[in-house]
Amino acid sequence: MDLGSSTKHSPSRSPSHSPLPPYSGTPMQDAPLYMMSKLMMMNGHSPDVEELRRDVMEMKGSMMLLRQQMEGLQQTINSLQSAMSAQPQTTNGNYVDMLPSKDSIVYKMSSKEVLQMLDKLNLSQYKEMFEREEVDGQLLSELDEDTLKSELGMTSKIHRKKLLLVIQGKQTYQHLVVET
Repeated sequence: MDLGSSTKHSPSRSPSHSPLPPYSGTPMQDAPLYMMSKLMMMNGHSPDVEELRRDVMEMKGSMMLLRQQMEGLQQTINSLQSAMSAQPQTTNGNYVDMLPSKDSIVYKMSSKEVLQMLDKLNLSQYKEMFEREEVDGQLLSELDEDTLKSELGMTSKIHRKKLLLVIQGKQTYQHLVVET
């Protein structure tokens, strides 16, 4: 692209068009103004250099604002990534709020006690699958929502949440403790 003399005009242009603003070769300052003026002249418009300067300055301000917003978003993303890396993950990579400790009541349950807990939670329709898979408290403590749905047939999200609240110790389950 020839960015030569700014006073060259094609013979078809009328002399009423303003000459192109001088191009100093500083890309970030003069190039947008120069290119906008050249485009306007090519389309038969007479460029108002001062108006173009204002437009370019406004665009630069908008770009600076967008850059600041992007930096703020990047900081938010970094914070979220940091918080997520501190969260425990299940074996399939899903994040969980809290895995029960080995001292929890659920963790220590036998397979039979897990089945009784399902009864007390009004989730007895899942007992057959839990029994077939021999789910005890230790195994139950490791399960996440996806596994409850795909492997144990808990299609209701409410039912999965209900059980997960007990597993995670977020629901009081003292009334669920089974006497052995």
